[in-house]
Amino acid sequence: MVEEEKLAHDIYTKLYEKWGLKIFRNIENNESIHLNAVRLLLKKYNIPDPTKDEGIGEFKNPELQELYNKLIEEGMKSEIDALKVGALIEETNIR
Repeated sequence: MVEEEKLAHDIYTKLYEKWGLKIFRNIENNESIHLNAVRLLLKKYNIPDPTKDEGIGEFKNPELQELYNKLIEEGMKSEIDALKVGALIEETNIR
């Protein structure tokens, strides 16, 4: 779960850096809150955090790494593609 939150955070970080759309910054900030909340739970229950030493776009889970790479590649094509990536992330979270 923590890697999934990090995935969303990192994608929105990169999309904001590339396109400068305020919506990406706003969602990145919200994802930071989610990520930190999950990290607090990991700490509370003495569960190792697999994201502790990982940088932006780095994941221990190979499936999440592949997904990150794919979504970033798509999101770097155009602002519209970046917005589609964001919509996909949010739709997936809702499901």
